[in-house]
Amino acid sequence: MLYYKNMETLKGKAASGGIAVAPLWHIGNDITVVASNDTPEGLKKQYFSLKSRVRAEFRRLSSLSDKEDSSMTGLFESYSIIMDDPVFEEAVLNRINRGYSIHQAILESGTELSRIFEKLSDEYMQARAADLLSVAEELLRELSGRGKIDKPDGEKGPDDDGFIIVAANLSPARLMRIDKKLIKGIVLSGGTVNDHTSILAGNMGIPCVVAAGDRIFDQKEGRIIIDGNEGEVYLEPDEETIGKFIEKKLRIEKLRSDARQRIKQDQIKSEKSPIAVMGNISDPGDTDSVLLNEADGIGLFRTEFIYLKGDDYPTEDEQFDNYSKVLKMMGDKKVIIRTCDIGYDKAARYMNLPFEQNPGMGIRGIRISLEHPEMFLTQLRALYRASVYGNLMIMFPMISSLWEIKEAKKYCEKARKSLENEGISCKKVPLGIMIETPSAAILSGEFAKECDFFSIGSNDLTQYTTGADRINEDIEKYYDPVHPAVLELIKITAENAHKNNIPVGICGELAADTSLSEFFIKAGIDELSVAPGKIIPVRLSLIS
Repeated sequence: MLYYKNMETLKGKAASGGIAVAPLWHIGNDITVVASNDTPEGLKKQYFSLKSRVRAEFRRLSSLSDKEDSSMTGLFESYSIIMDDPVFEEAVLNRINRGYSIHQAILESGTELSRIFEKLSDEYMQARAADLLSVAEELLRELSGRGKIDKPDGEKGPDDDGFIIVAANLSPARLMRIDKKLIKGIVLSGGTVNDHTSILAGNMGIPCVVAAGDRIFDQKEGRIIIDGNEGEVYLEPDEETIGKFIEKKLRIEKLRSDARQRIKQDQIKSEKSPIAVMGNISDPGDTDSVLLNEADGIGLFRTEFIYLKGDDYPTEDEQFDNYSKVLKMMGDKKVIIRTCDIGYDKAARYMNLPFEQNPGMGIRGIRISLEHPEMFLTQLRALYRASVYGNLMIMFPMISSLWEIKEAKKYCEKARKSLENEGISCKKVPLGIMIETPSAAILSGEFAKECDFFSIGSNDLTQYTTGADRINEDIEKYYDPVHPAVLELIKITAENAHKNNIPVGICGELAADTSLSEFFIKAGIDELSVAPGKIIPVRLSLIS
């Protein structure tokens, strides 16, 4: 039996479950710099021609998707939208005007804008950074003549029976160009569990580990092991370890097959989960993943991305386009859209918000909207205009007092009437609030009389109940989502909601904790809203 003395275990993040044991294949950056001596006007014409070719490539990639990967159609549509986004395009054209090459203009514009999203604590918003970089990469690949290759580097992989891709990053478009029958696993030095590459890997059933660090490049050839359930990578594994993981892989595949059969049988029998399982999104491009994972609806559409991606307040039409697109895609399924929750860990520079010693307790959530009534009315008008395209519900964040609910409802009525006076169709939609503060949970009996539904934001509820800042890593051990006081406030909220005949859901990280399934059922929670990739595991935990 052969042993290697250099076996090393690296810890990353589990992005897609499963075990892979196969030869590695390093995929590097094969984009070459293309210089040009053309004038700025000539370069701009070349850029618009480049965009047309990339748009055609996105359409081609969409057509490659089969039924199990149909979510990519929506993804590549969203990539075209990002490519045409005025902020991104203006950044590129301004650099060309200042003497940059097309390559430099695209690279620096994509990098600069993506860093805005990367710095946010919300993983959904971080994933939008990856989307921006993917679009920039596709433009650069086409520019360098590498846009339509079927496999990275135009070569076969190291093993025709399959391989594990090792890379710094991997765009969904590039992944789609590789024969998926040959991909046994993916390990990336960067990335997030909520970016589209991670989601696509999950949809394709490919084990994936992200954020594993640069040491994944230490091994140059030979077999490696990745554990997509634990987020672990094994470099230079010995034969005994390889044997153990092959056995573990076979066991997992059997369990996964049994789980799929269970879901199929439940669907045939029309059996339903005792709790509706919804999806969280931050961008219209996430909707396809919600649908692919058979969610009962969207339990939380965070609208902050609309405010964060530009240099000024988003217009009513811009917001309407985003909201109506999601509602159309979801059809009759419920879509809960949260009004702007800028502030605290998410700030838009153009708002010129004052410095606060304790922003977590400052102007954020519904307070931002009430302090900026024109911004609030613009968003509400866009929402009500979009209401005719689906099953919309509007939710207000960070409510702590009864007067805030009443004031927000006044603005809703004002927005709705202004549209009616202009002859614009809209519906009267259900209005609800997020229970994120102890005061809201304690007074939920009174609040329920003014609301059509509740949604418990467990992240902030935990923060304010335990007095531990949820984005401060130094006090992570004090931030306890299953603290008895947090669970008690959830039970109180659910009881008061049902006394007043309104539904109650949970949309924070706690909703994805499958160890709490029995607690949620006993507490009377009606809905759980989680990241798209966690919808099926949560549903399975509820019907088991």
